[in-house]
Amino acid sequence: MGSAGETMFEDLELYDPSSLALIPWPLNADGHYAQKVLTPLLLEGSQHFVQNANTQLFVLLCGEIVLPVTVNRSERGNSYVCSPFAHYVSYAKEELYELKNPVLERVLAPVLEGLGAVLKAGQIDRVLHVGNWLLSTNLYPQLSREHIERITRFLAQKFPDCAVVWRSVVEVPLEGITSPVSPQHFSTDFKLIPSRSVLFLNARAGTHGRKKDFKHDLKLLRSSAYQLRPARAEDLGRIRDLYNLLYLDKYSRLNPQFTPAFFELAFKTQMFELFVLEQEGRVDGVLGFFSRGELMTCPVLGYDTSLPVEAGLYRILSAYLALIAQKRDLVIHASSGVAAFKRSRGAVPALEVNAVFDAHLPLYRRVVWTLLEWTVKRAWRMLEQRGL
Repeated sequence: MGSAGETMFEDLELYDPSSLALIPWPLNADGHYAQKVLTPLLLEGSQHFVQNANTQLFVLLCGEIVLPVTVNRSERGNSYVCSPFAHYVSYAKEELYELKNPVLERVLAPVLEGLGAVLKAGQIDRVLHVGNWLLSTNLYPQLSREHIERITRFLAQKFPDCAVVWRSVVEVPLEGITSPVSPQHFSTDFKLIPSRSVLFLNARAGTHGRKKDFKHDLKLLRSSAYQLRPARAEDLGRIRDLYNLLYLDKYSRLNPQFTPAFFELAFKTQMFELFVLEQEGRVDGVLGFFSRGELMTCPVLGYDTSLPVEAGLYRILSAYLALIAQKRDLVIHASSGVAAFKRSRGAVPALEVNAVFDAHLPLYRRVVWTLLEWTVKRAWRMLEQRGL
């Protein structure tokens, strides 16, 4: 590349485990956080912390901005956090029964089978993800359109065989809240492929407090014998069990499968703030959340699913999370799932997309990404029209 290209990338650097000691971590809050969390991940490897995230990890520096980058070349059995195939095919197959519509299930099942075969042939999992913390939701720093363009083209040059994907791209649907990375940040060179419907709760505005269901949750919280307290080292095993009960056993094994080492890292480095719900010395619930800018998200939430629904553990945990966010003047990125529950408490939906750059790839691989985009958008419109 000529001098113009070199100028375009002059403040961009990529580091791998072998160059860990050379990383000039920015001397700001994001830099300190990234150094604490990413150093062990680089040293030990991703699967030491997330069992179903077999990926190569890199650290990208763009001036004072630090972003983890994961690179995959079709490893099997991965979580959707680093596998588009798992996200759009494997997870979608598991979710078909949620439609409660046998006709649609019969229509979509063979479509997913056929799509899966084409995506495998087109090496859909030969991919890199930008800003990928191996969590269900990535929270980005504030980035400009120019940042995204330069970072994307730099990575496409470094990994010419990989599609470049930005996950968790969404326009926050709340007045006065700036989206760190939204679909409007991406040029027409990108494919914006629907990923999932997510929800945002404007806890800072306090409007959720006027919702009848939230008032009932608060009443339950105040009358309950459960108390929320900061987690201790001896709680970590129980925390992992509670997360697994909800996210892996009840929902899907395609969710991140965190190892004991992950929770030790999260606790030691304060990757998350970890709180447990305790009654008479027994821990039955957990919240693990972090914030960046105006947004908070909670990638670790769990409770003892063997206890009666009447105990209201999910309701109590959700109410505590809303109260914490309100006190800190934050907006909750409530991810996806149990949408009716969240909406009845004031959460607002938004469409999250994966922004995909594939212009540097061979034609047959670009065609496969185009097919995925067309199929997903068409399916999304069909589901919306049916109110699903």
